[in-house]
Amino acid sequence: MISLLPERIGSPLSINALREDLGVNFKTVQNWISALDRLYYLFSILPYAGKLARALRREQKIYFYDWSVIEDPGDRFENLVAVHLLRACLYWTDSGYGNFQLHYVRDKEKREADFLITNKRKPYLLIEAKLSEKEIDRSLPYFQDRLRPQYAFQIVGDPPGNYLSERGPDLYVASAGRFLGSLV
Repeated sequence: MISLLPERIGSPLSINALREDLGVNFKTVQNWISALDRLYYLFSILPYAGKLARALRREQKIYFYDWSVIEDPGDRFENLVAVHLLRACLYWTDSGYGNFQLHYVRDKEKREADFLITNKRKPYLLIEAKLSEKEIDRSLPYFQDRLRPQYAFQIVGDPPGNYLSERGPDLYVASAGRFLGSLV
């Protein structure tokens, strides 16, 4: 199962599809994923539905704590961002700044924002991770308009640099180095 998981990073995880690939029981796959989570091999984030119509509500996404096991550069970059965002959520919550949780947003029309940080279950920070695109992903303003988070960012990994540009009210494109370096 571990060898099948890296290709599923960044997508909603279908336990049923994994079960079929492995030829085992649904509950067995759930138990294996739970065991890997307890061993700090991977972690999962749940979808955020909130007030969104037609939003996905069940399928989790998984990410590895060690993103070096992922071969695809885009998926590896998304995983790297996920680990940093999870760490920031845990730190902010433990420091008493609020109750922060990491989610993703996706609807049945397949529009998706990679990450949404909530504070006390209210949208706080909407994030799209792109390895090399500086053009705003169409889903980001769509979800920004509906969720009304305080901030929305598109994080770009390539080329490396230290830039931040405003693309609209509270909508920014930032280099990964600058954004992730300023989280905690």
